[in-house]
Amino acid sequence: APPPQRAPPGLNGGGRAPLPPAGTPAPVASELLGETIAKCQQHIYVGDRVRDRHSGRMGVAMYIGPADFARGNTVVGLRLDAKRTTTDCDGKFKGERYFRCTSGHGLYIPFEDAEVLEPDAAAAAGAFAAAPVGVSPSPGVGARAGGAPLVPGGNPNAR
Repeated sequence: APPPQRAPPGLNGGGRAPLPPAGTPAPVASELLGETIAKCQQHIYVGDRVRDRHSGRMGVAMYIGPADFARGNTVVGLRLDAKRTTTDCDGKFKGERYFRCTSGHGLYIPFEDAEVLEPDAAAAAGAFAAAPVGVSPSPGVGARAGGAPLVPGGNPNAR
């Protein structure tokens, strides 16, 4: 009779991976939790360059805070680089103005879908692109107070 087969190192007799120490979350769950925490802990300021993780659209953050149309959840209002042909959003939604921009350049996305872009070399060297004419955030709406980052639930100008 052939000698009994031994399990490879690190495996229990039945070919199963060893159990993690008590209280240790499964690797997949901890990785997902880490990604979620990182998204929620990001700091976004009015004026930051932002990309929508879903559509890939890019623009400048003009409003960060709760919105009635999002059931009070935190949204980021973007002034897009390129005009959208499917809307005439100018920062106003359902009668409520959150920011101002040229018609068709406005977009609201959930906070967790916003990805802050690193400044490019030209911006880092002090060369900034001029904002389109007639574009400005609404006074006191979405502006940062005292340089504090705006994070979910952290908008000092929330009504």
